[in-house]
Order: sequence, then structure tokens, then C-alpha cells
Amino acid sequence: MAPILSRAEKKSSSLGVGSVEKQWASLAAFVGIPLPGTGAWTGAMGAFLLGMPTALAITSIFTGVLSAGIIMSAITLAGKKGGIAALTGLVLVTGVEFIKGEKETKQDFLEAEPYYDQSSVPVNVYKNKSPFTGKVVSTKRIVGPKATGETCHIVIDHNGDFPYWEGQSWGVIPPGIREKDGKPHSVRLYSIASSRYGDDMTGKTGSLCVRRATY
Repeated sequence: MAPILSRAEKKSSSLGVGSVEKQWASLAAFVGIPLPGTGAWTGAMGAFLLGMPTALAITSIFTGVLSAGIIMSAITLAGKKGGIAALTGLVLVTGVEFIKGEKETKQDFLEAEPYYDQSSVPVNVYKNKSPFTGKVVSTKRIVGPKATGETCHIVIDHNGDFPYWEGQSWGVIPPGIREKDGKPHSVRLYSIASSRYGDDMTGKTGSLCVRRATY
């Protein structure tokens, strides 16, 4: 299975991240068409390879499975006409979501005006004593199984409340206390891997590429 999964991951990564609407609609349509090779199991593998958030993948796969059941029931009870009607419904549902993803807004809403103005660079937005708590929406291993150590691409949702510019770092405070003296852990700086717009181009997420250290 390793060569197959490796090839599938390369193919899926070449498609790009895309909008969440596109991912949801594409996966639901794939799972919802009752043909050999489609279905929940294949859809789950596709969602994993695309790095989709768990909640998004589950709702998309559930919609696809439900659609497949409706299509087959319609064919059984109403013949060809029923199947065509049910399939049309699936196309309409997924098509609306896909069109939403196609609508692109101009990605300059976080740019400085004029572009060389540095007065709006966000610095020290939050402090150690009053840190910001983000939500991890995706964690994906980005190195092979034989690689030394483990490096993951982590997407964090900050809802637009933690702005940053390219080249800046986030300070992360590990939970708990240090064993040697019982004091809180110190801040650890991680360079932000995404642009100020985040991986989904909404300006509400940020990404870190973190390597787990082993001793």
C-alpha cells in the first residue's frame, strides 16, 4: 500500500489546498456517486491526503453516503427516472458549494497602504501573562515514514484576532510547569510558515511547521 498512498499523496498535493467549499463539494460528490471504488472508505483516505479538517471531512463524507443511498433507493423504487432525479439533486447541492469556492475575492485586504508603510506591522499583540488561545484545525505529517524525527504542518485558527506579517514568529507557551523548578514553561518562538492570509486565504488562520525533538 505504501507506493499507492505515496503516489496518491503526490497527486492530491498537486491540486493545491483550495477553498473549504471546493474540498467539501468535491469529496461529497465523489463519495455520493454509487460506483465501484467510491464510498466512505475511499473518501476518508482522500480527506486525509488533502489534509482536510476532521469535522469538514465527516460532514462531506456523510452527505456523500446519504446521497448514494438516496440515488440507489430512487433507482430501485422509481427506475431510471428516479435515479436521474436523485443524481440531479446531488449535482445541485455540491454544485452550489463548488461555485461558492470559485468566487474569488481580491486578496489584498491585509496589505499596507501604501505597500511600503510599516506603521501597521503587528508587534507584541499578546503578552505572556495574557496569551491568545488559538484552535488547531489541522495537523499533517509532512515527512516520510523513514525520515529522522517528525515534522508536521499545523494550521491554527485565530479568527482574525492574531494578525501577523510574513517573516514574523508566534510565541508558543507549552502547558504545565517545568519539572526542575515548578515554574511555567518559557515562550518558544516558531516562525510562521504561511502568508498573512493563512492557508485558506481568509486571513483567519496561520500555519507552523514544527519538528518534534527527540532526545
